[in-house]
Amino acid sequence: MPMKPSIHHGVLLRAGRAALLAGSTSEAVAALSAALASACEFYMRVVCRDHGVGEDQVEAAWNDVRSNAERQAGAFIWLFLLDTGTAPSLDPAMALLQDRVTHQARAFRLSSALGPVDAAPASPGPGPARQAGRGAREHEARAFGEYVFARIRAIEAALLRHRDAASVAETDAPPIGSMATFADYLRAP
Repeated sequence: MPMKPSIHHGVLLRAGRAALLAGSTSEAVAALSAALASACEFYMRVVCRDHGVGEDQVEAAWNDVRSNAERQAGAFIWLFLLDTGTAPSLDPAMALLQDRVTHQARAFRLSSALGPVDAAPASPGPGPARQAGRGAREHEARAFGEYVFARIRAIEAALLRHRDAASVAETDAPPIGSMATFADYLRAP
């Protein structure tokens, strides 16, 4: 069944906010990462709908990239560039944080499913091997939140050009465009 565009990123953004306020920084980064991915998917589906691409064609194309985040990101970057005339801003440091937290969570789920496994030898110091195993610190999670928030605001601004294809009735989350920063969002009731 073809999936209509809907805004799930608002729900995921709220989950990231709640996790950060609860002190669960790695969970916050994971939820914020999912919020950004959901916003990108929503954007791609809306732009395709607005250009007359059928839902079945969009679904078939999405199935080709569904399980590959790099392909999804590439598709989004090129479609955003084509649609707006500008490439979205990317921050390699934020991508590294996102990857580190995501891979740590996957390793934990795998080790939980397989049972105890031998630990890797201890790293002699605070080098990359040691950092790869730690979760996000609070300042990193907040910086990642600002990064995600700014990217979602840019996506929502670009979506204004496609209002007819992005029905407001399909969302339970208000746009974040009224808030200037993620810090404002954290302070909101």
